Amino acid sequence: MILLSPLLMLLLNSASFKAAQELPIINRGLEEAALMMLPAHKQSELLTKPLPKVRKVRKGKAKVKANVKSVQPTSKGGFASSASGPQSPLAKPLHVAGVVRIPSLLSIPLADSLRAHCLSVADGADPDLSNVLLTVNRSDVRLPLSDPSVLSALDAVLNGPLGDLLDDVLTTSSVLHELACLISDPGSQRQVLHPDVGYTTDLGIVTCFVALQNINLNMGPTIFLPGTHKQGWKELLDDEDSRDDMITGRPSSLSLLNLGEVSIFDGRILHAGSANESEERRAIFYFSFRSPYFNPASGTSQGSLCKELREEGLTLEEVRVKCAIKSS
Repeated sequence: MILLSPLLMLLLNSASFKAAQELPIINRGLEEAALMMLPAHKQSELLTKPLPKVRKVRKGKAKVKANVKSVQPTSKGGFASSASGPQSPLAKPLHVAGVVRIPSLLSIPLADSLRAHCLSVADGADPDLSNVLLTVNRSDVRLPLSDPSVLSALDAVLNGPLGDLLDDVLTTSSVLHELACLISDPGSQRQVLHPDVGYTTDLGIVTCFVALQNINLNMGPTIFLPGTHKQGWKELLDDEDSRDDMITGRPSSLSLLNLGEVSIFDGRILHAGSANESEERRAIFYFSFRSPYFNPASGTSQGSLCKELREEGLTLEEVRVKCAIKSS
């Protein structure tokens, strides 16, 4: 008879308890997956939007503080700065569908370096983990704004077309809400459909997922239900009498990103990470910004952000300045 140490017994019991707690969510995720296999459900790959011309390059001389008083809510569900200039061509697709896929903004060496760093942090002795829906074989690792690969990646994406989009829909006064890496290991289960943000009239949070490797169908791509960032869809999902018909009848899109590609989405959209049935870890570097008018305690979590950055409360413009200085 093999005797297990008390510590090992504790770990096994803890894992078993966690798995038991997550079983109803896993079962519901399987039910949703089955509904999306029905002939009535239309599923396609999230299409890539071409990158628009960069409006401006912001390096080094950006103001450290933006004037929040100059930012005004719009009637279109977003926020726009009076000084932001012409609206990004990506703003309309984001407003209509709630999610946009764009080509790679990172070089292969930079993406590989960032992936190695994120996995090293995740596998370290004491990673800073955030809560994530379904924790077995899935982890959400908070990242400080200090590693050169993190700084270089943010510098690359925030000074291009994606930066123009964030300027237009949230303004440079928007606040860093999340900075982390979501890692889905082989065997991770499908999540249930959910929004990251409770419904609000105006756009509050925009999140950017950056693939740190090619994501194929077996690796657990994110599933989006385009258009469900608008009023009423969350209520249909929460209603047991209507949710199955809603899922069957609402088209979905798979975010089959290539290395370095980005999916940008409205925090209100219904989405779910699917099961990783491959033998490879799926790592997604992600960050989000929230409107200066949005209350993070209203219908959403505090976001996956390390304590130091949460206390600092960096704006989009301040993040750009830090990245430009430290990556130069």
